Amino acid sequence: MGFFDFLKKKEEVSEPHDAGSVELAKVKETIERSISSDITKERERMRELYARIKENFREVKKLNKELSGKSFESGQRVDAPVNMIKDNYVRKTLSLLNNIPVIDNFEYGEITDFCSGTEKVLKDLQKIPPKQTILLSKYFKGETSRIIKTLKDIERMSKEMKSLLEGKALWLGGKINSKIDRIFELKRKSKDMEKQENTLREKIKDKRNEKGEKEKDLAGFVSSEEFKGFENLGFEIKELGRERSEIENEIREELSGVKRPLKKLEYDLKHREGKEKVSLSKVAHSPMKVLLEQGGSVLMEALVKLRDLNLKENERERVEGLIKKIENGEISKLRERYKQIENEIREKKEREEKSDVTDKKRGKEREIENLTKEIQEHEKEIEKISGNRKKVSEGIEKERKDLEGLVRKEININLNIIV
Repeated sequence: MGFFDFLKKKEEVSEPHDAGSVELAKVKETIERSISSDITKERERMRELYARIKENFREVKKLNKELSGKSFESGQRVDAPVNMIKDNYVRKTLSLLNNIPVIDNFEYGEITDFCSGTEKVLKDLQKIPPKQTILLSKYFKGETSRIIKTLKDIERMSKEMKSLLEGKALWLGGKINSKIDRIFELKRKSKDMEKQENTLREKIKDKRNEKGEKEKDLAGFVSSEEFKGFENLGFEIKELGRERSEIENEIREELSGVKRPLKKLEYDLKHREGKEKVSLSKVAHSPMKVLLEQGGSVLMEALVKLRDLNLKENERERVEGLIKKIENGEISKLRERYKQIENEIREKKEREEKSDVTDKKRGKEREIENLTKEIQEHEKEIEKISGNRKKVSEGIEKERKDLEGLVRKEININLNIIV
């Protein structure tokens, strides 16, 4: 084998081991089998360091309680402030020692929290003004030196724990667990969204059934005798109104022939006085209104007066023709029918106004409209949730691929993770 063959062999990387398809819940177990020896050694050391650190913290607590019972007495003015500084230090230390995190399962996250918490407590314990430090070291030298030594041991062991955390095995285990937890979290989120969608679909189904019943109820009401009677009432009012208009047109047509003679009468009346003038002026100005309101006698009086005026032959013929129709009752019949129609329309409109059929129908229609609106709102909610759920699914797929890539890169294992 030549020199270059040796170099080639050295650069060769083994093909990844194919572990096949693995369910997400079993990925952690599969990975830990591959790096179990490294993780076991590091966790054993972690447990040992954790136990010693906890023991040392208990020792610090014990030493502080002993220090609390000590008192500096020299009979001088310095006694009170020195003892006060000592008491404050003890209270602060005991309070901070209550903030030490606890490790249960020695998972990466727990160990990280413990190291961070321990580091913070140690830093806070060191935040003592230089003057107080000098006084405590001077007047309680034995007690404080033992506390400082114990805290330094804790700091050293905490740093070792932190360095172990930065080792590949625990870091990788923590990274993988974090990704697995993230995928499970996204799956739970997707499941919750699916439940929300199903709940909304059930609501839509119920609302549609309710809407169908309401529509049947409305259809039944519209075909009922009550509603048909109300509709007929409106139709009758419309027909009566049409007939009234026809009568108005017929009367207007009859009066149109005497319009010019009546204008002449109106002009002639300007030179007269008395009640007669007022009455006849009204007829001359608004013959139709007077006829409908007061009857044919007042109109007849005005027409008779026209005989005394200088009219054209054709005008006189139209006047006489209208007089004849008034005398034989034709105009009166039209007026009576007009008045009858007006009374009928008034009576039917009163019945129409008193009826609650329109309100009932509108109420039923409003219920259907509200249900339609609720269904549309639920459909929009489903559309929104569905869109968010799609994004979550895309997130799950991305995390799955990232996890497979991480395992392939760091452990040289090919996994097909089933989520």
